Amino acid sequence: MNRRQFLLAASAATLTGLAGCLNDSGKKFVGYWKEDLSGDKKFPALMQIQPNDSTYLITVRLRDRVFAKYKTFTKPGNVQDNIMMVDGKSMIAYTKATDTVQVGNERYTRITESEYKQTTSTD
Repeated sequence: MNRRQFLLAASAATLTGLAGCLNDSGKKFVGYWKEDLSGDKKFPALMQIQPNDSTYLITVRLRDRVFAKYKTFTKPGNVQDNIMMVDGKSMIAYTKATDTVQVGNERYTRITESEYKQTTSTD
């Protein structure tokens, strides 16, 4: 009986340690991000990534070209192999050297919360 209790406690400690490592790998994604403009785009997309228990919430704000207002979408995400998987479909990759994230062909640069709020308050 003591052996079973020991194995159960050791397994629980290992899983807790691994869960902590998973959360640490996602910290680099947390924050506010602004799309680098390219081509004919006039208004950048904005993204906020925040922790939500053991996962993350990714909120994207895109400017509607017809009505010139921002639309907001929120999707769940989790980190696997240093890549954030969004809703099981899209991937966000982090580049430490430039402190940027890549979503498909679009690159986002980290901004402050006040810059994020200032940009979103103009819609």
